Amino acid sequence: MIDPSETRPCGACGKGIPAYRGYASWCDCGWPKSRGSVNPTKRNPLQTYFEKRQARRAAAAVDIVLRSSNRSPLPHPRTLFMYAIVAPIFAAFLASSYLCVLLFTRSVNNPILIVSALIMLATAWLLRPRLGRLPNDTIRRSEAPALFAVLDAIRSEVGGKRVNHLRIVNQFEASIGSYGLRGTQVVQLGAGFIAAFTPFETVGVLAHEQGHSANRDPGRSRLIYSTRTTLANVAGLLSGAGHDAKRFQHSEERLAGIALRGLATVANFVHLLLLDVTWKDRQTAELRADLGTARVVGTKAAIRQMEKFLLLDDIMNFANERAMHLDTSIADELAATYRAVPDRAREGARRKLADEPTAHVDVSHPPWRDRIDLLQRCGLLPHPPSESMITENSPLLQKLDVELRALSQTAIERMVVEIRDFNFKRFGTVPR
Repeated sequence: MIDPSETRPCGACGKGIPAYRGYASWCDCGWPKSRGSVNPTKRNPLQTYFEKRQARRAAAAVDIVLRSSNRSPLPHPRTLFMYAIVAPIFAAFLASSYLCVLLFTRSVNNPILIVSALIMLATAWLLRPRLGRLPNDTIRRSEAPALFAVLDAIRSEVGGKRVNHLRIVNQFEASIGSYGLRGTQVVQLGAGFIAAFTPFETVGVLAHEQGHSANRDPGRSRLIYSTRTTLANVAGLLSGAGHDAKRFQHSEERLAGIALRGLATVANFVHLLLLDVTWKDRQTAELRADLGTARVVGTKAAIRQMEKFLLLDDIMNFANERAMHLDTSIADELAATYRAVPDRAREGARRKLADEPTAHVDVSHPPWRDRIDLLQRCGLLPHPPSESMITENSPLLQKLDVELRALSQTAIERMVVEIRDFNFKRFGTVPR
């Protein structure tokens, strides 16, 4: 990394400004100029319409959470509308399943009934509830006592259901979800985070995910996820069949293609409508999860971690570059780079928040600027130390670090292999 005493000229006023290798430079004069809020490329007019609706409501999410930051979220009339969208999908599944059984029992030597039963079977399979299976590679309490002690301490501060399973994957991600008929909660933690974060920063990520369990986040609901997946699959299937019909020459076949595309548009509209109905609740749930993080690790630590997340792509690229040129471990370089992010680079990342999209229909996370603004405005401080409070120098975090390093070794190795393959394909160079 370039020493901060080295400078480069500003592109606007010519003033010397500190330069850090791997990070964008900026000047107090406002260079580089902000482009303003720019939404991603729209895929269709329906999505454009719903995103404009959400952009008008985005600013209200922070105020809603501030007014109710100390209260549990309550059910809203939108919930009834949400179930009004979800219920027909499950009703159609039950009806097609019943018709399938009925037709099969009466289809003796009747090919028409047999074909009709097979169609109902395919329909029931397409509309089936997707509850998910509990992964067989989860970590249980007996395998990581310190890890689950930390999760229990977080739960005592944040609330929510008790977590008895954790899964480590070879990616940069963290999530919480429910699986199976019993709704078993599983926290998923990426090996990239384990490699890069300090134990205290890992606690912040776990606290955020536990917050989703306490905040009734519809984005984590198995019912909503199942319905969204079904509608997306139906829309994709009908749209693909409709476009394939364009190649046919007969007018009847073309009309069938138009009808299929029309049904695909309806399915897509219902999918976007469900996302729109749950959008505000998903946004506020994310913001409340950020408050949960602040309650566990403190407001300043939560904001600092968000600023580092803004630079995650730069950190990854810089660590990868160092690993290739110095022939060192990408995992070690990732940890060293992430923990040594300059304060000026974090400030530069925050200056670019004006370029963030205001809303995106299929993204549940609010803009980073709103998330940071919430923590700055609420002024949360860490709770006074107690038996359940996690502090940065806690001996429990040392045990957590040892456990996570041992449990994530295989996932980190797989992650390194994927990065090596990417580097070889793109640059012809392979770091360790």
